[in-house]
Amino acid sequence: MKRALVLTVAATALVATGCGRGCDLSKPPKPSAVQGKERPVRIQPSEKLIGVPWAERDAAVPKPADPSPTEQMLYDLQHQTLNMAGALGEIDAGRCDKDIDTKVGFTTRCTVTYEGVEVPWIVEITSMGRGPYSGSFSVDYWYTARPLSVVVTARGVYDRFAWKLGGALEEHEGRCDKIPDVFLAKIGQELSYRCQKIEWSCDNGDFRFSWRDLRIRINDKGHLTFVE
Repeated sequence: MKRALVLTVAATALVATGCGRGCDLSKPPKPSAVQGKERPVRIQPSEKLIGVPWAERDAAVPKPADPSPTEQMLYDLQHQTLNMAGALGEIDAGRCDKDIDTKVGFTTRCTVTYEGVEVPWIVEITSMGRGPYSGSFSVDYWYTARPLSVVVTARGVYDRFAWKLGGALEEHEGRCDKIPDVFLAKIGQELSYRCQKIEWSCDNGDFRFSWRDLRIRINDKGHLTFVE
């Protein structure tokens, strides 16, 4: 009886759609005849985590033995820069304007170069205290590292958009502009490039599909976002 009931409900829904009295919104059909001009790069939905995995970052930038505070800071910033780029690439050891002084309030500018692009950071020591694994005479310090500019890569943009599409209720391919391999962007900047997703609507039983542009923006924290 239960199977017969399911078939009856499905048949009723199909009849209603065919008669133009509504749409089965629970399961829109696969997009066809998508209206609008599509952008050149095809993006498939993905559930792959964005950014560079820690193990790959560690292999590309191994931790120095017994690092000084400055060496430790530059090691951390190299890892953060790789993750920001979203792709492995040539990265230098970096430099700081002043050696790191582990006192609360100390601030300096450090720069890491990724694929020939200089990425500047402002580093500030914010607090001191003993951590749970500190030795008898060891004191930990905490810091903030704020990027002044953001390195953007085509791979990073495409992977982040694929992740966004992969989390959608209905997974459909997207499109993006052809983006340069690597460049620098400002905090809060809206890029001149666009990505697209498929938007659907229904009118009297007829589904319509069209490309909808999303703006690409660097938010106030330096993260790449896609804006409706």
